[in-house]
Amino acid sequence: RPDVVVNAAAFTGVDLAESNPEEAMAVNATAVGAMAAACEANGALLVHYSTDYVFDGLGGAPYDESATPAPVNVYGRTKLAGDRALLDSGCRHLLLRISWLYSLRRRNFVQAVMAQARAGKSLRVVSDQRSAPTPAWLVADLSAHLVDRIVNGDPGAPTGLLNVSCSGDCTWHDFAQAIFSHLALHPELMRSFGIDAVPPIEPISSKQYPTPARRPLDTRLALDRLLTTGLHATQWRSALDFTLGTLLPAGGGPRPAIGPQAATARP
Repeated sequence: RPDVVVNAAAFTGVDLAESNPEEAMAVNATAVGAMAAACEANGALLVHYSTDYVFDGLGGAPYDESATPAPVNVYGRTKLAGDRALLDSGCRHLLLRISWLYSLRRRNFVQAVMAQARAGKSLRVVSDQRSAPTPAWLVADLSAHLVDRIVNGDPGAPTGLLNVSCSGDCTWHDFAQAIFSHLALHPELMRSFGIDAVPPIEPISSKQYPTPARRPLDTRLALDRLLTTGLHATQWRSALDFTLGTLLPAGGGPRPAIGPQAATARP
């Protein structure tokens, strides 16, 4: 009989979902509906994470919480199905919509570009898709603050759908440049990742980088509702610098935190 259930599980392989739609739907929607039904039956709060990829990115950005979703790939459609299963369940919930999630672990864009640089390869990065890169630690921190306020009966605590991301926006190419701009300021850190030099980073269009799944071009999220809670939306570049800066301990040299294994991105 939990008071709060936090569901951080998802099928996040955007391209893989195209060839595995049933598995993606099972994880991203069916399981969410089952959890929501159980939470409704037990009076628990369900915290669930959505994505900016529920939008088509064709001109509605920045998207607020009332914007109409129109996903352009299987991943987005299955995530939207999960959102609707939660909303239809009637359970108490906090549905947090996130953009361009990354961390220093697991598979994500930061890992992918570092793996390419570690292999001595130049980078060709899409420059016509735009949103706000958001680190996992920020999502976790905001989630904890919001849940604490809800369970302690704060009448101003938001529930329902809430956009949660960094402020500002950039393209994937801008993001890659920012990553290596930071590393260039800390050569020891860069070497600890097995990267000898900042690679050339060429901007390309989405058409020049074909993928099994279509990507939306502009999925910036409006943060007005988040800001009314009094919580702070960290600027994406500041969040990135802080994330990478955690690898620079006071005294002594930097410690490596990303292994030599290859990684793939989830643009």
